[in-house]
Amino acid sequence: MSLRLRLAVMASRAFLKPTIARARDPARLRRMLRLFGRLAFREPPFTLAIRTSLGQGLPGLVVSNRPDTRPIRPEKAVLLLHGGGFVAGRASDYRPFAAWIARRTGCTVFVPDYRLAPEHPFPA
Repeated sequence: MSLRLRLAVMASRAFLKPTIARARDPARLRRMLRLFGRLAFREPPFTLAIRTSLGQGLPGLVVSNRPDTRPIRPEKAVLLLHGGGFVAGRASDYRPFAAWIARRTGCTVFVPDYRLAPEHPFPA
């Protein structure tokens, strides 16, 4: 495990998980997770992100990051199902992380933008 990943895990255990467990206001939780995402990951160069809709209208973000030196792998793709307990997290919040995955794998990454509670209660 890299040093960066170890630090991210330690920060998550010490700060994020307890904060999420105590959160009562979804808007505040969303702002906090968005800020953490910006601090944890910087979007690499050569990132291309396109908002799209798949299948039955599932909105999301398609992210690719292929400098000229990297081969294109059209037969491979990554589906990034982000966390947040269906209360926090949007596809755009995970764009830097998706770009990081795309750069290291050479694959296109799809991040769905599913509806969040409490604005869209179950079964929406």
